[in-house]
Amino acid sequence: MAAETNPKRCKTDVCQLKLRSQELTGDASLDGADPEWLRRTGSRAQLYAAGYSKEDFAKPIITVASPYMSIHMCNQKFRELADVVGAEIEEMGMKAFVSHQPVISDGQTMGTSGMRYSLPSRDLIADCIETMHEGYRADGLVVLSGCDKTHAGVLMPILRYNQVGIVVYGGTGRSGEHNGEKLSAGTPFEGLGKFSKGLIDLEDLNKLECNSCPGVGTCSGMYTANTMSTCLEALGMMLPGTSCDPAAQEDFRTINPKIIQSCKASARALQTLMEHRITARQICTREAFENAITVLMALGGSTNGVLHLIALAREAEVSLDVHDFNTIGDRVPYIGNLAPSGKYNVMDLAPVGGLPAVMRALLDAGLLHGECLTVTGKTVAENLAHVAPPASTQDVVYPVDKPISPAGRHIRILKCSASSAMRKPQGSLCPGGAVIKLSGKDIPSHRGPARCYDDEKAAYEAIMAGKIKAGDCLIIRYQGPAGGPGMPEMLSPGSALVGAGLGKSVPLITDGRFSGASHGIMIGHVVPEAHRGGPLALVEDGDMVSYSLASLELNIEVSPETLEQRRQNYTLRAPPCPERSWLGRYSKHVASASEGRSLGRTPTPTGLVNMRESCEWQWGACGCPEQEAHQLDAALLLRAARVDVQITFVIQVQMRLSCHDYQNDKHGPEASTAGLDPSNHDPCHALPPFHSSCTNYINIFIKLLCVCVCVCVCVCVCVCVCVCVCVCVCVCVCVCGENVFYTHRDTCDHQKMRTGTAAAAVAVVAALYYMAFEWPRVKFPVHTSGAVIVTGASTGIGFSTARFLAERSDFVVYAGVRSNKAADRITSQGLSNLKPVLLDVTSDESVQAAVQAVVDDGHPLVGLINNAGISIQRPVEMATLADFQRVMDVNLYGVLRMVQATGEQLRAHQGRIINIGSIVGLIASASAQPYGASKFALESVTHSLREDMQQFNVSVSMINPGAIKTDLGGKIETSFEQLPSETAHLEAVYGKLMTSVRALAAKAFRLGAEPEDVAIDVMHALTAPYPRTRYVNGNALEAPAWVATGIAWFFPQRLASLLGNPIALAENL
Repeated sequence: MAAETNPKRCKTDVCQLKLRSQELTGDASLDGADPEWLRRTGSRAQLYAAGYSKEDFAKPIITVASPYMSIHMCNQKFRELADVVGAEIEEMGMKAFVSHQPVISDGQTMGTSGMRYSLPSRDLIADCIETMHEGYRADGLVVLSGCDKTHAGVLMPILRYNQVGIVVYGGTGRSGEHNGEKLSAGTPFEGLGKFSKGLIDLEDLNKLECNSCPGVGTCSGMYTANTMSTCLEALGMMLPGTSCDPAAQEDFRTINPKIIQSCKASARALQTLMEHRITARQICTREAFENAITVLMALGGSTNGVLHLIALAREAEVSLDVHDFNTIGDRVPYIGNLAPSGKYNVMDLAPVGGLPAVMRALLDAGLLHGECLTVTGKTVAENLAHVAPPASTQDVVYPVDKPISPAGRHIRILKCSASSAMRKPQGSLCPGGAVIKLSGKDIPSHRGPARCYDDEKAAYEAIMAGKIKAGDCLIIRYQGPAGGPGMPEMLSPGSALVGAGLGKSVPLITDGRFSGASHGIMIGHVVPEAHRGGPLALVEDGDMVSYSLASLELNIEVSPETLEQRRQNYTLRAPPCPERSWLGRYSKHVASASEGRSLGRTPTPTGLVNMRESCEWQWGACGCPEQEAHQLDAALLLRAARVDVQITFVIQVQMRLSCHDYQNDKHGPEASTAGLDPSNHDPCHALPPFHSSCTNYINIFIKLLCVCVCVCVCVCVCVCVCVCVCVCVCVCVCVCGENVFYTHRDTCDHQKMRTGTAAAAVAVVAALYYMAFEWPRVKFPVHTSGAVIVTGASTGIGFSTARFLAERSDFVVYAGVRSNKAADRITSQGLSNLKPVLLDVTSDESVQAAVQAVVDDGHPLVGLINNAGISIQRPVEMATLADFQRVMDVNLYGVLRMVQATGEQLRAHQGRIINIGSIVGLIASASAQPYGASKFALESVTHSLREDMQQFNVSVSMINPGAIKTDLGGKIETSFEQLPSETAHLEAVYGKLMTSVRALAAKAFRLGAEPEDVAIDVMHALTAPYPRTRYVNGNALEAPAWVATGIAWFFPQRLASLLGNPIALAENL
């Protein structure tokens, strides 16, 4: 009868793709009376209310993310498109849930204070999608993108969590027309400039206003939205040929059938990705990002693409920085005759073959990586195999060998060079870089007086009033990510310059950004920004500012003494928003433009920059020898000692300060101002000065860390001294008998006692020295192939470990699972050396059968990883004997069964045994029974097993995870909710304790490490010639483990083992 309460078993292959959402609905493969199924009763009750049926609980859940607003032309049709995607997903036998995210229109908010929210909305969209997808534990994502920020915003959470997902573009807008001329979203802004100069009248301006954007879809030119759509297709996250289709039919309102078809095809493609477990990071590699940058440079994309691609790369953990855009741009010609610099709009690409035709031309020229994977499951080269490059008879896209302009003539990154650092009295205005967009134009070097404005509105009014003259340098500052805040676009003043006829004679320099519709001499993304003490903050009206594209320099010609005086008198401005507001929090935590302007990263320090000393602003860009190697060594050392990444960052900052000292020692304190030979001097030698409080905190932290290490070493030395004293006393007793403790002169032969004591001391010192430095370390045979069994591999640490070993080694990994569904999940990973084996460690018959199946497979058994475990954690008084028996049967007796079943094979092949324990097996905690007892017992068994097996060259290691991000945290909380009837009456007595334990568990597991961290230690214990006896991981609970096992960090393994075992120490002495 119990089984009948469960939904029907899924009879289609698609239901095998339900890999995460059973956490929400319950696992439909379980019996209806199973506690794990019953635990989700309340959740299913509410899903019934939302329209679910019993059969739906067995289906995968797909997130359909839709940034939508009803008055936003780019995304206005997204509600209908989301419904199309959802219906297709339902038709395929899966369940879709649609969530909408907020979205801001740049064009509508341009020139207002609301524009400050535009770029931050990218990160807000990403966080909203992450919240919904992770909160509901969905199995895959289809995300819709339209307006420029939405492209990066919808993809960032997919990369952040390395999920299976696909992007669907809502389509570009159709071109407007007036007097036979094609219009675009930037036309009205330029029209204002023309109107201010009397070049057009009010009637013409009104017609531009009414006809530039005739219907739904993104801005029609190669502006940011279409830049990012083409980049994402090149990146491999969109279906080929879907980045250039118009959003609407010719009536400008009805959705284009090609967009409907794209939505349906993308939903079907997602199923293929899920079946083959192709995740976003498998597609978005370094080479894929290079492909995206290549397309951006070839088609004349927006400078905002620099921000968004760097932000996406950071989410994908791909190394990419602003200077890579110069490197790639130097080999890519400019071939796209597209607005704002060309005469066509993006929809005109479709008739000539769309982006696939462009990519085929670039691939044939050797400019793309054809081996990159895409959402089709095929590589770029395979997708383009039957695509022809654009015909030579059209002029929308020029041939690669006959481009509009040669390579290196589109987006360029300005930077500080050796010449600008040494030439006086100049200093760089962009120590961390700046961006300029050429779009094939010849822009000569320029030198002119600065006209400085601290907000966009004042600059715009100055242009309209005719205060800006040809030859001036217009500077608009305090518009950066932190100072704006939000890095608003400068389209209004930039377009006004162009419309006023000043587009070729007045450069606009800003720490803000530009719309993709902007053209002219636009220099943006200046780093460091004025709000964070960048040199831009010190410029005054009339200062001579110059730039050179030949040397990629942007300089201010002011004497060092003058700049120093300004620096002393300067006061930092507060951002114009409440500190507790969304923008206030954003301003505090956002990174610089050269870092993709992403949240969640350590921002560049605030404080005025010494321009004579500051060439490279980014961390890790110090010019002292071997600095990078020192940072790497420190990171590896701290990783070996399990030090948190925050400490690693502090160590690197301290190294930067030391590097600064090194350069001063090398060149002398006058190196920053005195004339040095440029060939012998590194201009990037100095750091921006820290606030004194920041430096003090760093130094104090480092000193405290050193003190802690010294204390630990002293404790260990004291232990050694005590051992020596004890041994000396024992030797004296042996020599002089019991009378050694008396004081009578004639009781003992003092000469004999002195001789014995000296001999004992020499023997102890020699023995300790031998054990510490001469005693051969315990070396075990190294295996690079063979069979490895991982128990408890259905989920969590076991699953991650099995997959990690299969991906990173030649071992044949047998993943022990308890159900056919879990076995199917293992098989679906697509790894030939990862095999499921049905294994229940509580059953002798199952254990013997599983081990025999592995042996019969023909591979020598060289590794056993005992990971299977269950968790029941309660106060001792509330834990029944049945609880203890159940936990022990898995956590302890299961290990014994596996060891006894595999012992003969492991001895014969000199294999390895790795037991996964817990931090609570080292340190007792409240409400941790019977789980804690099982792990303490496992510690004892592991230690004895190590001594037993060492004679057979079988290594035995213990891994003690702290808080790891698995479902164990939830099970700890629910262990209070499923109390046995005989102890349920105690719930009120222990209520306060249980509440605090729940809260602690929730926090610990939220901050915990990834399961892959455990897998890394397992790999070391399995393959290293000198495996450690104990590994500790899991960020939240590492500190107590250091105390419990501290001796092992400071002494050789053999000596530490002996010091921890007095009997063995006596035997060896």
